[in-house]
Amino acid sequence: MKKHRNEKCRPPRVLEWILERFLKKDEAYEKLGDFEEAYREFLIDRGRLSADVWYLAQIIKAVPSFVSDSYYGGITMFKNYLTAAFRNLTRNKTYSLLNILGLSVGIAAFLMISLYVLFELSYDRYHENADRIFKAIVGSEGCT
Repeated sequence: MKKHRNEKCRPPRVLEWILERFLKKDEAYEKLGDFEEAYREFLIDRGRLSADVWYLAQIIKAVPSFVSDSYYGGITMFKNYLTAAFRNLTRNKTYSLLNILGLSVGIAAFLMISLYVLFELSYDRYHENADRIFKAIVGSEGCT
């Protein structure tokens, strides 16, 4: 299979794919084009191996900024949510107390039911042949 001339001047597909995963969708096309253009110039000046290593180095350098940008917005939003929640708690004390009590009772009930179910499911499970244990009931089955 012949490669097109354009295909020879492109960065490795795996590295492009990695870079594309870290970029935002709206700016991926533009930035991938910029990286490809710089890669071509480096390829002409220094050769394929040097260009591939350079491209990989650029991705490794760029990843922390891409990750920090995406997390920074989330952290800021979380901080705003906490501020709004605290203000709501201080303004509506009775309503907040009822909500917190209801939530705590619900969580406690969930935990108690979960512990009971786990206990019932683990009955006689410590035996080596637990799947072969049966319960025999002796007595009348009809109405008295």
